[in-house]
Amino acid sequence: MADWFSNPAGFWALTLLAPLLLLYMLRHRPVRRRVPSVLLWAGVAEAQVSTSPFQRLRKSVSLFLMVAALLAMLLALAGFRIPQGSPQGLPITIVLDITAGMGAREDGRTRLELARELAQDVIDAAGNSRVSLLSWDGSLRPLAPAESSAAAASSALDTLQVSARGADSAGLSRALKQLAGDGGRHVVMIGDQDPGTEGNVRFLLVGSNRPNAAIVTAGVNEPTSGRIEITFGIELYGADQPQRVTVALERSIGDGTELVDARDETLAPGRRVASTFTVRDAGLYRGVLRINDALGTDDSAWLRATLLPVLPVYVSTDAPEPVRRALSAIEQGMRTIRIAGSAEGAAAVLTGREGAGAQPRLPAAFLGPIAAPPGVSFGAETDASGTPARPLPAILWRGAGTPGVIARQVWPITFDGLMRPVLEVDGGPAVALCERDNGLRDLVIGMALTPDGGTFQDQPAFVIFWANWFDYVRGLLDPLPRGALTTRDTLRVPALDGRDRFYLTGPGSDRETELAPGAGHGLQAPGIYRTRGLQTSVADFGVSLLDATESDLAVTANIDNDAVMEWISQGADAGERGALDLGPWLALIAAALLVIEWLLFRRRFPRRAVDAAQPSTNPHTRAARA
Repeated sequence: MADWFSNPAGFWALTLLAPLLLLYMLRHRPVRRRVPSVLLWAGVAEAQVSTSPFQRLRKSVSLFLMVAALLAMLLALAGFRIPQGSPQGLPITIVLDITAGMGAREDGRTRLELARELAQDVIDAAGNSRVSLLSWDGSLRPLAPAESSAAAASSALDTLQVSARGADSAGLSRALKQLAGDGGRHVVMIGDQDPGTEGNVRFLLVGSNRPNAAIVTAGVNEPTSGRIEITFGIELYGADQPQRVTVALERSIGDGTELVDARDETLAPGRRVASTFTVRDAGLYRGVLRINDALGTDDSAWLRATLLPVLPVYVSTDAPEPVRRALSAIEQGMRTIRIAGSAEGAAAVLTGREGAGAQPRLPAAFLGPIAAPPGVSFGAETDASGTPARPLPAILWRGAGTPGVIARQVWPITFDGLMRPVLEVDGGPAVALCERDNGLRDLVIGMALTPDGGTFQDQPAFVIFWANWFDYVRGLLDPLPRGALTTRDTLRVPALDGRDRFYLTGPGSDRETELAPGAGHGLQAPGIYRTRGLQTSVADFGVSLLDATESDLAVTANIDNDAVMEWISQGADAGERGALDLGPWLALIAAALLVIEWLLFRRRFPRRAVDAAQPSTNPHTRAARA
């Protein structure tokens, strides 16, 4: 049954046959006749009452045509087909690159428009093959149902639009290999960057090399309190000679912008240029390249500059001396913290025995094994002098490279709740962030911090480490992202006590989205996002969705499109014989039968009633009546 019918559920339409027959049996079409008397008609009518419905049923050509049309429609709905009745080519999957780089123009047309025409050529060359059409913008998305006809795939090409996103090709390469499967299918990728294809996967090239300058990185740094540095990394692609470009720094004010600073930079192919601006006012800033190049989407990058307050920090009197020296270095060198005389009004607390078992209202650094928050315990001391500690990505390290932290003695840390290791050695986590019920995290250190042991003595990494913990505390006070966001980033606001719901409005839209603290929100379009209901110094932020590699518009070399098209044509005759679908023909037959039935009905039963007894025009008849 499944071989002959692609949709057996269509047989439910067979239930329409019963009401059709019933209507024909009960129909009654009276015809007017003038007769001198109805006396002789009464008996005949009584004799035909019981048999007339069945007589109409036997003699009705119209009924036969209607039943035949219904059966044809039934078979069409059920997907009637002849197994192995039609030769078919190998199934083919077409993947089109719609990332932002495909919006680059080539002689007045975009690369995506060229890719659309190339995809149509592939569909035509594939002959009677079934086509699966997908797009790629960092994720594979179907444009039409799998194994569609050539006509359905061609119409789906009209829906293609260039995305605002960019994506690298590593994930695409793996996805293409999975689509190719066991070799019983052809896979064709159409774009401007070959992700690495092999086997039954081929690449079709779109476009040519295009010079393009782009902002590929952006960052914000606060070297000292009240002084913010905004840096943009700029690269030049696809050019043979250096080019001059103007880099402008703008500040967002309401719905407009103001120019803050501008400078000229010389870009050389293959070398990244860092353009740094210094500002002292909080706000949403945007870097803009003043250049007419192939892709304008990557000419902007947004950064939030927030003047974070100097953090008052309280240190308990029994804290080890290395900790005090580290805090003093941060206070005097970076001036981002201030040692407070009491815990009242402090933003963070560093505690020894005085805070053992306590749970301060703000994040605290518990210096173990002499102090720990509730639920935290330490294991036996472990000698780790021969093993360098490994920092984990749970916390960012200021500066380049990995700091050389040496943990000579370690007490492994265990916690009955959620614990995120920050620094690990063989004996277990040496430093960990422990989650509280209210969303805050405490820092727990399980290392010897005595001057005699030498741990952290004259180690700049310790200062760097503590500076990053204070950055974490400052992030709790200003939870929105400070820098530019990339394709895979989402907005995440840590949950804090007393934080209410807030509202987010995306670029080019007046619609507000209500979000809860700690919830993630996907960013779909580049531009400025407005927030309402957040108590931060700068609530708005800007987003760029381009991957850094997307700005390189130099196309893959040594690609022979003609050879790929010949390979596709060979697959048009290499497939197994497929089912011959008779559904369209049956639907056409059903429509023809309905038209024939309608014409016969109109000829036998005209709109105007036929009057059998017309007035006579014979003069003799008129004389006789007179």
